[in-house]
Amino acid sequence: MSRRLNAQDIDDLAVGAWILGTGGGGSPYLNHLNMQRIASTGTEFELIDPQELADEAQVAVVSTMGAPLVMQERLQDTSDVARAVEVMADHIGSKF
Repeated sequence: MSRRLNAQDIDDLAVGAWILGTGGGGSPYLNHLNMQRIASTGTEFELIDPQELADEAQVAVVSTMGAPLVMQERLQDTSDVARAVEVMADHIGSKF
Protein backbone atom coordinates (compact mmCIF):
# COMPACT_ATOMS: atom_id res chain seq x y z
CA MET A 1 0.00 0.00 0.00
CA SER A 2 1.35 3.42 -0.88
CA ARG A 3 1.35 6.33 1.53
CA ARG A 4 2.20 9.99 1.52
CA LEU A 5 5.26 11.01 3.48
CA ASN A 6 5.20 13.83 6.00
CA ALA A 7 8.14 15.85 7.36
CA GLN A 8 8.77 13.37 10.18
CA ASP A 9 8.82 10.49 7.68
CA ILE A 10 11.48 12.32 5.64
CA ASP A 11 13.58 12.79 8.78
CA ASP A 12 13.13 9.13 9.73
CA LEU A 13 14.10 7.94 6.24
CA ALA A 14 17.29 10.00 6.37
CA VAL A 15 18.28 8.51 9.72
CA GLY A 16 17.41 5.00 8.55
CA ALA A 17 19.41 5.43 5.34
CA TRP A 18 22.39 6.59 7.36
CA ILE A 19 22.17 3.63 9.74
CA LEU A 20 21.74 1.11 6.92
CA GLY A 21 24.52 2.70 4.87
CA THR A 22 22.51 3.09 1.68
CA GLY A 23 24.02 5.27 -1.00
CA GLY A 24 27.47 3.77 -0.62
CA GLY A 25 27.67 4.38 3.10
CA GLY A 26 28.01 8.13 2.82
CA SER A 27 25.99 10.63 4.76
CA PRO A 28 22.44 11.20 3.49
CA TYR A 29 22.45 14.66 5.10
CA LEU A 30 22.65 16.73 1.90
CA ASN A 31 19.93 14.70 0.19
CA HIS A 32 17.87 15.13 3.34
CA LEU A 33 18.27 18.91 3.03
CA ASN A 34 17.14 18.72 -0.59
CA MET A 35 14.08 16.66 0.39
CA GLN A 36 13.19 19.21 3.07
CA ARG A 37 13.63 22.06 0.59
CA ILE A 38 11.42 20.37 -2.00
CA ALA A 39 8.78 19.52 0.63
CA SER A 40 8.71 23.17 1.74
CA THR A 41 7.46 24.11 -1.75
CA GLY A 42 4.37 21.95 -1.25
CA THR A 43 5.61 18.97 -3.24
CA GLU A 44 4.33 15.71 -1.80
CA PHE A 45 6.26 12.45 -1.67
CA GLU A 46 4.61 9.07 -1.95
CA LEU A 47 6.19 5.83 -0.79
CA ILE A 48 5.16 2.97 -3.07
CA ASP A 49 5.29 -0.73 -2.25
CA PRO A 50 7.24 -2.40 -5.09
CA GLN A 51 4.77 -5.29 -4.97
CA GLU A 52 2.09 -2.88 -6.21
CA LEU A 53 3.99 -2.08 -9.40
CA ALA A 54 2.94 -3.82 -12.59
CA ASP A 55 5.50 -6.22 -14.04
CA GLU A 56 5.91 -3.93 -17.04
CA ALA A 57 6.18 -0.71 -14.97
CA GLN A 58 9.07 1.59 -15.85
CA VAL A 59 11.14 2.62 -12.82
CA ALA A 60 13.97 5.15 -12.86
CA VAL A 61 16.75 4.90 -10.29
CA VAL A 62 18.73 8.11 -9.94
CA SER A 63 22.11 8.34 -8.26
CA THR A 64 25.23 10.44 -8.25
CA MET A 65 28.90 9.63 -8.30
CA GLY A 66 32.15 11.42 -7.72
CA ALA A 67 33.54 13.41 -4.86
CA PRO A 68 30.79 14.46 -2.44
CA LEU A 69 32.81 17.50 -1.40
CA VAL A 70 31.33 19.54 -4.26
CA MET A 71 27.82 19.00 -2.91
CA GLN A 72 28.93 20.37 0.45
CA GLU A 73 29.67 23.66 -1.26
CA ARG A 74 26.35 23.80 -3.12
CA LEU A 75 23.26 21.61 -2.91
CA GLN A 76 22.53 19.66 -6.05
CA ASP A 77 20.01 21.29 -8.37
CA THR A 78 17.11 18.84 -8.27
CA SER A 79 15.83 20.15 -11.60
CA ASP A 80 18.93 18.59 -13.20
CA VAL A 81 17.92 15.21 -11.82
CA ALA A 82 14.33 15.66 -13.00
CA ARG A 83 15.59 16.66 -16.44
CA ALA A 84 17.73 13.50 -16.68
CA VAL A 85 14.66 11.36 -15.99
CA GLU A 86 12.64 13.33 -18.57
CA VAL A 87 15.34 12.86 -21.22
CA MET A 88 15.47 9.12 -20.55
CA ALA A 89 11.67 8.89 -20.75
CA ASP A 90 11.73 10.70 -24.11
CA HIS A 91 14.50 8.41 -25.34
CA ILE A 92 12.69 5.17 -24.50
CA GLY A 93 9.26 6.57 -25.42
CA SER A 94 7.72 5.81 -22.04
CA LYS A 95 7.09 7.69 -18.81
CA PHE A 96 8.31 6.63 -15.40
